[in-house]
Amino acid sequence: MATDRDAITAAIQRLLDGRPTRSTGALTTLQLAAEAGVKRWVLTHKHVDLKEEFTRRKSEANGIPPAFQHLHARAAAAEAAARALRKDNGRLR
Repeated sequence: MATDRDAITAAIQRLLDGRPTRSTGALTTLQLAAEAGVKRWVLTHKHVDLKEEFTRRKSEANGIPPAFQHLHARAAAAEAAARALRKDNGRLR
């Protein structure tokens, strides 16, 4: 049981750092369980406190792993540029 807790705690840190080794890196409970190498029910029924800690820390990171935050910023900039181009296109018509 202590090894499950240790594995989950380490997996939380890896996911939040954006360096997954066993999962897709998505900040979800399912991927946390995969990253920790435990079954989902072990995380959601036996170690509820760790699942809640993950959820809290994930919300502090806006749900985006650090490894993908630069992509999120680029996507937001591209969406803003597209809005400006649509507005300009409408003005030119």
